[in-house]
Amino acid sequence: MAETRISFPFRWISLSVILAVYPASTAIAQSKDFALLGAFIEAIDKTKPDSGLHIIYVIPGSAGDEMGLKVGDEIISLNDSLISNRKQLIRMLRQEEIGSTIRFLVKRAGETIQIKGRIGSYLETMGKIQERHRKQYVGKPLATLPETLWWNRETMEFGPGKDLLAGFKGRIGLLVAYDDCRGCQKYRVEFLSQLFTRTKADSKTLPLAFAGIYQSDQQLRNGGSRQCLTGARILYETKKPAFRAGIAHFPKGMPTPKEREKYLYLHGHGVVITDPDGKVAYLQTTGYPDQEAIQKTIGELILKHFQPPAKPGKK
Repeated sequence: MAETRISFPFRWISLSVILAVYPASTAIAQSKDFALLGAFIEAIDKTKPDSGLHIIYVIPGSAGDEMGLKVGDEIISLNDSLISNRKQLIRMLRQEEIGSTIRFLVKRAGETIQIKGRIGSYLETMGKIQERHRKQYVGKPLATLPETLWWNRETMEFGPGKDLLAGFKGRIGLLVAYDDCRGCQKYRVEFLSQLFTRTKADSKTLPLAFAGIYQSDQQLRNGGSRQCLTGARILYETKKPAFRAGIAHFPKGMPTPKEREKYLYLHGHGVVITDPDGKVAYLQTTGYPDQEAIQKTIGELILKHFQPPAKPGKK
């Protein structure tokens, strides 16, 4: 890729150098593919795991959507095996190959019906979701974040802080979401730390703002807000991020699937770039940060919003 040079008074800044935080020879690992239904399912009685299951949300464009599953369907069986709890269903679905045909027997509005179709691919489904969200959100203001607590490096505690979007105003904002898994630590937290460090020296002339937000659906589901805070605290005490770091806080428990849609870039450990007006210029909700796309987007935004106009008579 050709190097993008952005001129500012008294200096040249090379974005290709600043943003190349990984050696060119280092291939960034990608998520493994697996079979995915694309439906959110929970116990009919949340206090009784074996009370049976019903569907509370179906991801648009997913295998579950295409085969005709609907919110409210009560699952009786999968491939003729009776289903009593979520763990059993997940275990059976994970044994399926991508594209294999599966059969559900469900109870809908008092009737028992059979639903049949092919189970989908995780990567393909996530790609569809990403494209849908790009069409929906790119070019529009970034939605207000859920309740967010920010990490104080001096006190080593979480607390309320200045609104993130206010800190992004008038600058190019880069927001990265992650949890404490090894992949997130290497390809998201370290990525953001190195990028922040490389640009810090040019902070007066390079109009960038950075932030990272911790979000773990698994910890939220298993141990609630307390477990999420514990996981984030350990991560931040270990990594000591120099960038502004926080945690998406859900003290009332898991957000509904529809609420998740609004903040999918957090739940999907994505990347968001906003322009100086606060509008989304780039959105990535699947895979690890795409350096080339991030570099290209930031370069285009600097040229559009911050590059001084050419003087008459000069090219």
